[in-house]
Amino acid sequence: MYPNIVCGGRVQLDIDGVQRQDSTDLLLAAMNVDVPQHRVHKRLITQPIGKQLSNAGSVLELIAVLVDVMTVHTEIFKECQILHRDISISNTLVWRDTDESARGMLIDFDLALPTDQVDLPAGYKRTGTLPFMSINNLEENSNQRTSLDDWEAFLAVVCWIGTFGWQEVDARNDPALTSDDRPIMKWREGSRITIAAAK
Repeated sequence: MYPNIVCGGRVQLDIDGVQRQDSTDLLLAAMNVDVPQHRVHKRLITQPIGKQLSNAGSVLELIAVLVDVMTVHTEIFKECQILHRDISISNTLVWRDTDESARGMLIDFDLALPTDQVDLPAGYKRTGTLPFMSINNLEENSNQRTSLDDWEAFLAVVCWIGTFGWQEVDARNDPALTSDDRPIMKWREGSRITIAAAK
């Protein structure tokens, strides 16, 4: 499912009576920090309204949602030549069609890039949510990012769901599921290199 944009725009700030566009340049320049990547603060309102994965009512609904999200990712890559670069559980939503069937929606394209821009400086390449980032991305190497990095992130989402489930929001805090001897627990903590080694 492609979300439909209802409205949106860039966030403006009033700084000493002057309207300024909110961006990393504005924020980090005030702190005398080099700006690694120019990003502009935007807000969008979209329809339909998605809900977190825990709203899938069964394993079959969960599978349908994940298939929808993977299909949309593939279409966006093929038709628009865009890499999402932040596939995660939080960016995979459930919405209900008119017949109440569960559908999937991929959101949060703020780190997405056209495929002809993936050779940008390193700061642009290393993006994503740590437990779901590809090994290639975690290792911070010079390999070009491809759609395979996003697909590896999808596999990490499936592994995560297979370990912790999808319906119990607090499952990640359950001592029975979070013992240190579970290899997947090493996907959450440490440096990017140690997480890549754990994967």
